[in-house]
This record gives sequence, structure tokens and C-alpha cells, in this order.
Amino acid sequence: MAATKFQTNIVVQVDQPVALVERQLSDNGAYIVSQQGRIYFWKYTSRWLARVLDITSLTAAKGERGLLGLAFSKGFAYVNYTNNSGDTVIAEYALTKTGEFDAKSRRELLVIKQPYSNHNGGAIITGQDNMLYIGTGDGGSGGDPDRTAQNLKSMLGKILRIDPTATSQKPYQVPKDNPYVGVSGALPEIWSIGLRNPWRISFDELNNLWIADVGQDKWEEINVATANSSTGSVGADSGTISTAGRKSNFGWSAFEGSHKFNADQSAPMALKPIYEYKHGDDGCSVSGGVRVSANNPLTALRGWYLFSDYCSGAVTGLKLNGTTLLGRERLVEKLGNVVAIQQTSNGIYALSMNRNIYAITTK
Repeated sequence: MAATKFQTNIVVQVDQPVALVERQLSDNGAYIVSQQGRIYFWKYTSRWLARVLDITSLTAAKGERGLLGLAFSKGFAYVNYTNNSGDTVIAEYALTKTGEFDAKSRRELLVIKQPYSNHNGGAIITGQDNMLYIGTGDGGSGGDPDRTAQNLKSMLGKILRIDPTATSQKPYQVPKDNPYVGVSGALPEIWSIGLRNPWRISFDELNNLWIADVGQDKWEEINVATANSSTGSVGADSGTISTAGRKSNFGWSAFEGSHKFNADQSAPMALKPIYEYKHGDDGCSVSGGVRVSANNPLTALRGWYLFSDYCSGAVTGLKLNGTTLLGRERLVEKLGNVVAIQQTSNGIYALSMNRNIYAITTK
């Protein structure tokens, strides 16, 4: 296990921070997303923040609603937020040469109707293929009442994959290699199914897909879909693929973690979590989560997967050999209501609803 001792330092403060995303190395800084509807640019060398986007007129931070995610691709920024009707919106903004958002360029790609106020997901990331991967919750309430997560006719409870390039007919394109393209009764945007509330998702250097999926009443889980094989329970095609999660089924709501949940739901080939923990001292709401890269300044944890929990505020590391779990270790205790662990070229950060953004460092 990790013999090194770790500590945290407050590097900057933002109201309700939910994501910290690096655009490019030459920026020497990262963009911080506030759930209230604002995005700031933060230079690593200071605590000064520059506001680059304000959509507080379009969204509101109420419970699990608000501005929830940010990704960059090919000179554009993509945001994931809930609008004033509570529905999920994926929107695009052009960036100026100085990295500011052009508010007038706003373009809606996708709107997803949300039946309840919670479980809106919020993750949006860019893959190595420059496609957008979008994590959606099961629609909310509790127990997957509308049975959306295993339903291929619903975008809820899924990872979606789209090409944000517009055509003359549509605001985005569906990649031809998405697993349900041409499948009757299935939405072609779907990449993975069987998720409850994938709040944070990430790809590691080998293109494995990591998902921290928030549990129901008893179990929190960390999932990984490897990039070297096709997985999942639906459809006929199989074989080697380059991007993880294609046609993967993560089990909800047939299972909560590895434990049977809704008896009327079936997921016979669901991927089992790489790690799960019961509600209690370890927490009650998992906050993902990154696998530390081979060139990250936090050398002692390179190759580990780090996550936290909104209830415990602790940062936990999973020691791995490839995607095989070797063990776990509590690295940092009680940082408050941690909502995300994020990685940049400058280090690893824990984001807390107490306004603090902490850098995790060695003692």
C-alpha cells in the first residue's frame, strides 16, 4: 500500500464548485465550474479567478440541478446543465483566442426531458476520438421507478456518445460505430446502459472508462469498462474495440452494485463493480474520480484510482495492476462535502461544497 503520507492545501475558493477541467497545457490553468451557472478560469500560480461564462439566467443550483459539467473539443466548449424547466441541456460555446466563452455563439445540441428533480447525471467528457461522452442519471425519484436504466428507448441511465459536429439537418451527429445504430427499438446515441446516477466519469491513459455510480440505499460503486474488449448484454456484435464502454451494461436497476435490486429487471451480463462499499463510515454518496496518470506530479499515486464521498469527505485510493484491484487506502480524511476528484497536469484536486478546492500533495 502507499507508505507516503498525504495532505491537502486550499488553492482557490469558488461557490459550489462541481468540476475543474484543463483545456490545454499552454493555458497554465484550469476552468472551474460553479453549479450556480458560472465558469471561471484559474491560473495555477495565483488565486485570482476570471469569469468566462455566466448562464445563471438559464439554470439554477437547486439540489442536484444547475450547471454540472464541462468539456472541450476542437476549439469549442460543451456544458451540461439543467434548464429552468429542470431538463438536461448540452450546449456548445465557441472560444475566443484568449480562452473566453463567446456567449453569443451558444448552440443547443441536445435536450433531455427529466421526469424528477434528482439524478441528472452531469458528466460530460471528450474521448480520445473527440466524441462527447455524456453521463445521464435514471431520471430520479428512487429505485428507478420508470425503469429507464435498462430501457434502450430512453436516454436516461446511460452513457451517450455523440459527434458535436452539426449538419444542415441536425445539431449533432451519431457516430456510425455506436452500438445501437440501426438497431430497432433502440436510440442510436446510447453507448452504455444500466446506470443510476453517473455523476463523474473519466477515461484513463489506456482509454479504460471509469464510472463512479451513486447508489440507492446500501451500496456505492466504482465501475470500469476496459478498452480492449466488447462488453454488455444486448446485441449481437462483439470483438476488439478501441474505446471502452461500448454496449456495456452496468447493471442498474437489476443490481445495486453487485447485489440484486429490482426483481423485475434483468441484466444477465452486467459488469460487476471493481469496488463497492456499504453505507456507513465510508460514506453514502460516491464522488468520482480519476485514475492518476503516469506523468502526474503526484508520483506516489500514479496508476491509482482516486475517489471521494459526499457524506464522509474522505479521499480514498484504489491500488491497481492494470484494472485489477490490489487494495484500497484512505488517503485524506474529512474535507467536507466532496463532489469530485479531478486531475490536471498540475496535480490532483478535491472539490468541496464548502467552497474549497484542495490540492492533494505529499507531506
